[in-house]
Amino acid sequence: MTHATCARSQYNQIRSAREVLLDYCATLSPEDFVRQGPGFGKGGSVRHLLVHNIHCYEHWIARQALQMDRPFTVADAIHSVEECREVFRQIDDLMVLFLDQLEEKEDGLFTMTIHDHPEQVDGFKVFTHTITHEFHHKGQILTLSRQLGYTPVDTDIMR
Repeated sequence: MTHATCARSQYNQIRSAREVLLDYCATLSPEDFVRQGPGFGKGGSVRHLLVHNIHCYEHWIARQALQMDRPFTVADAIHSVEECREVFRQIDDLMVLFLDQLEEKEDGLFTMTIHDHPEQVDGFKVFTHTITHEFHHKGQILTLSRQLGYTPVDTDIMR
């Protein structure tokens, strides 16, 4: 099984876990969706943490791996979970393009600029970075929601 085949399968599982998270986030009040939580960076709200995850895909997948000139999503322009869900649909489309390219590359390498220097980076490493980044911040979202008085649901892949 190739890296691209494994990544496609894994990304489908990630999308499923993300949908559970977004469904849960839709139960938060609109005020709590944007409320700043103590001790959380990247804006400190559920909305900002979701958009931070989007930024990771926009940077590493769109801009770096696919060499696209894609603007970053503006967190303050997102007012609802449904708007986040729509941007994640666009991320899903980017991931299809990325995984198609990963599958086509014999060596699996993408040319990227890291610390102002061009480097050959393993596409599976880029994939792993983006998905683990998303899961790290997913945990923060659930913790923040608990601090706001909600009872988080199980958003793990194994649920």
